[in-house]
Amino acid sequence: MSKYYLSDIDLHLFDEGAEPGVAPQAEGSQVEGGAEGAEAPQRDYDTEFEGLINGEYKDTFHKRTQGIIDKRLKKYKDIETKLGRYSETMEYLMEKYEVDSEDSLLERLKTESIEDLAYRKNMDPDTYLEYRRGQKALQMTQQEQENQRIANKWRQEEAEVKESYPDFNLAELLSRNDEVAVEFFRLAKSGIIPLKRAYEITHLENIKKNVAKQAEEATIKNIQAKGVRPKEAASSAKDGSVVQKNVSSLTPKERAELAQRAARGETVKLGR
Repeated sequence: MSKYYLSDIDLHLFDEGAEPGVAPQAEGSQVEGGAEGAEAPQRDYDTEFEGLINGEYKDTFHKRTQGIIDKRLKKYKDIETKLGRYSETMEYLMEKYEVDSEDSLLERLKTESIEDLAYRKNMDPDTYLEYRRGQKALQMTQQEQENQRIANKWRQEEAEVKESYPDFNLAELLSRNDEVAVEFFRLAKSGIIPLKRAYEITHLENIKKNVAKQAEEATIKNIQAKGVRPKEAASSAKDGSVVQKNVSSLTPKERAELAQRAARGETVKLGR
């Protein structure tokens, strides 16, 4: 737990009439040649931290550190396993093609693959390479068109989502790389789930909290409004008026008018 020391704060900054950042001289102090006051002790953060992780928070710190180490080791072990398989595959291929370097192996594989693929297409190698470049360019163009189609579709749906969830920000969400944002992108890009539904699935907890907060605020406003109305009615009500007629002599229309006046808060007194 961190501690605060008064010595860390220049208390003279709160003196009245003192210039900002300038501590006034105490009475009787020497301006020149006087002994300087003792310096405030400096905190040793390293020592404090060591005291915490070796004391009260030792077990918690150990568990947290061990968890981080375990995750990283697992990741590295997975990488090592894959690299081991790749290395073994490369060794067999280099032995098969009688080459002594990875670059030589790559060139050999490309040459044989191109010849074989060209033969399957009834083309010579040069024609096949030209054909392959054209296919790649076509795929890139189609991908760009698909991306543009998705972007246009999302722009149209974004307005609909904002109507229900004003805090929704598509650009901000797509710029993130956390698990929630990645899952949202995966669902939305599938083309099966609308943008609004993808947002609801991945942000359900936040939506619940916002709905609860809005309901609470609406309830408070409603209570406050009801609490004000009687006062407003009382302050705006007219002074009581006296109707000289006897109630038995009033016409139905007159009775209705008097009832409306009473409903507005006016005091109506009938004659006898």
